[in-house]
Amino acid sequence: MKFFFMLLKTQVVQDKINGDSLKVYDKINLNRNFINNPKRGVNVEKTFEVNYEGHQISVINTWINGEKLYIDGNLQDENLGLSFRGTLKGKFINVNNEVRNVKVSIGGFFSISCRIFVENELVYPIRN
Repeated sequence: MKFFFMLLKTQVVQDKINGDSLKVYDKINLNRNFINNPKRGVNVEKTFEVNYEGHQISVINTWINGEKLYIDGNLQDENLGLSFRGTLKGKFINVNNEVRNVKVSIGGFFSISCRIFVENELVYPIRN
């Protein structure tokens, strides 16, 4: 995110040199609108979901807000900001009252890949 705003500030300085009358906050709003507008074809959020033993495990990855792990709708872990590789951890209790550990490995450069493990067993993506 720091890199993004550094580029943004560079653009504002160049605009002032060229005589453009846009203000700093206008530039920031224009860029935020571009990033948050899915109609422009910019994919800024990707969700990975799996149902395991009746529990919904969801991982949401966004460019700006990082990665988040939800189990049954409850936020368990998050990484903030832009990263190329992240690990998230969480827990849930199964029907036998046993605590089950969840680990997520997520990352990529041009496309995001996600692996979800429960007790060191790969549950997403499902391999045949």
